[in-house]
Amino acid sequence: MTGAKDEILLRAPAAEYSAVIDAVRLPAVPIGGAYGRSPDGSSRLALLSLPTPGSRNAPRTQSPVVLNEIMYHPLTEIRDHEYIELLNTTAEEIDL
Repeated sequence: MTGAKDEILLRAPAAEYSAVIDAVRLPAVPIGGAYGRSPDGSSRLALLSLPTPGSRNAPRTQSPVVLNEIMYHPLTEIRDHEYIELLNTTAEEIDL
């Protein structure tokens, strides 16, 4: 990952100090990676499967590890019964 975070401002072309039409603050981007609006044109940003400068955004990256289940308020009301379950969708070991 790069350490830098970027901010992108889209301004109207009319004047030297024109109004900001849109603004995006990007998190650190992996080397060779790309963030974009996903789905294309929406307000949500996602890490894309590949950079696509000058064309429609690629689909977002699918993680091999997904959040499968959350127990945040168990019926027992015992805090130790809370949990988060992660699911590895591959047959390989993944270092978290």
